[in-house]
Amino acid sequence: MACGRSGLGDFDGDRDVDLDDFAALPDCAAGPGATPDPPDPISVEQCRGAFDIDEDTDVDLSDFGSLQRVFGGQPAISETGAVGEGNHSVEQR
Repeated sequence: MACGRSGLGDFDGDRDVDLDDFAALPDCAAGPGATPDPPDPISVEQCRGAFDIDEDTDVDLSDFGSLQRVFGGQPAISETGAVGEGNHSVEQR
């Protein structure tokens, strides 16, 4: 599985945020302040790269809320740090 900061929410690296990506979210979500502990072969870096939208080193409900706004679209990071597609942008904190 491939992912990276180039596509927040795009866990599988196919340039969209869809149910395939959201299927990996429960394996990565750990809660506020907790390090993701995904099962093999998923790495902590993959989880954070795709789902840690606010870049606070965890994957929690804050990140999930931001991911909901880009669901069904192409992941993007704007120059201002906004994550989203069209009018569904979310400012990072």
